Amino acid sequence: MDTPIVIGEVMRDWSILKERLEGWAVDDHFAFRVKHKDQRRADYVCRMEGCSWRVYASKNQGGEIEVKILSERDTCIGRQKPPRETYNTQLWLRRAVPHHLFVTRDTTIREILKSIRLAYGVSVNREAARLACASLINDRIEHQQQQFCQLPAYLALLRSKTPWIHTALHTIVDNSAEDEYRRCFQRVFICPAESQLSFIQMRKFMALDGIFLKARFVQTLLLAVGIDANGKSLILAWAVVESENTASWTWFLENLKCVILQSVLMTLISDRDRGLLAADTVMGNQVTRAICCFHLSQNFKQFRGLDDQFWPIANAKTTQEYNTQLEIIRQQNPTAANYLQRINPALWVTAFFPGQNYGHKTSNIVESMNHLLKSERELSILDLLNKIWHITMQTQYQRYSEACQ
Repeated sequence: MDTPIVIGEVMRDWSILKERLEGWAVDDHFAFRVKHKDQRRADYVCRMEGCSWRVYASKNQGGEIEVKILSERDTCIGRQKPPRETYNTQLWLRRAVPHHLFVTRDTTIREILKSIRLAYGVSVNREAARLACASLINDRIEHQQQQFCQLPAYLALLRSKTPWIHTALHTIVDNSAEDEYRRCFQRVFICPAESQLSFIQMRKFMALDGIFLKARFVQTLLLAVGIDANGKSLILAWAVVESENTASWTWFLENLKCVILQSVLMTLISDRDRGLLAADTVMGNQVTRAICCFHLSQNFKQFRGLDDQFWPIANAKTTQEYNTQLEIIRQQNPTAANYLQRINPALWVTAFFPGQNYGHKTSNIVESMNHLLKSERELSILDLLNKIWHITMQTQYQRYSEACQ
């Protein structure tokens, strides 16, 4: 419930007074209208004919809004509700709903109605809620567009607070714009200094994956996740790019290799994304490549009835065991056996894997990060980057506290 307005109260501008009056109207279930308003003064009265409620305010010598007259409600209490309650107005709904519900394209009208009913005890008109939802989504588009322009300032702020951080921002020329020098966002990369120090003492193992973002613009979040000596995952670096393709993965890996020098002589695991496989040459021959067996098993499900046959061949410890398991599959479905045989066994079969995977045959550590960032994927770009930053720093702080203990 909003704090009651009192005579002599001073406010910064007219919008604050309007918000306070709307809060009062929602709490007491009445509606008001503007009787007179200009640059110097405003007079608000109750919508119900004959009611004595009135709030009059004007600018004082300091240019602030001061309440001069205030008449409490008495004559319209208990009478029929006005035709248009304050809580059904678009201005109030667009301001009140975001305080209780994060509106996205998947938000239903029922969720909006429920959140307002629980928070204010009023029943909003369904059509008013629908219009407010559409307006809030459109507002988010403008808000997200503005945040792209603020990226250079955000990265500069990070560098000023943590000098050893590594950031990169890639833009392209907008050929559709009248201004030939106008540039559009394409990619941004962030790797904290703490990640660079942490990886020195971590297992030489890194998982890479891409996550589709659910904001208003089609983009992809790229993650590099490591495993510490306790088997816990830690986000090392992240980037927002246009999509998972060879160019974006190459750009990501070049920045990753530049900032984490210990990335050589390690195992790099991911799914079979073509762009990532093509960009693999960036890391050089000193990196051992591995394919996530979970993704392979999911693709292998296209061969019905052979689900149980995949993991015995993936976990085969000798060449003979591999050939035996492959022959069993061939007898049941030659196409399925040929599918597995076309995949280089050195990338996923234990018997042929040349490096150290520390018991991780899947990149499900990144999948767990996807689950952790499930709701954040709908955020605008600055909010998303800032949220990942705080999650990473919180994890780093917990690691430091445990080490001190």
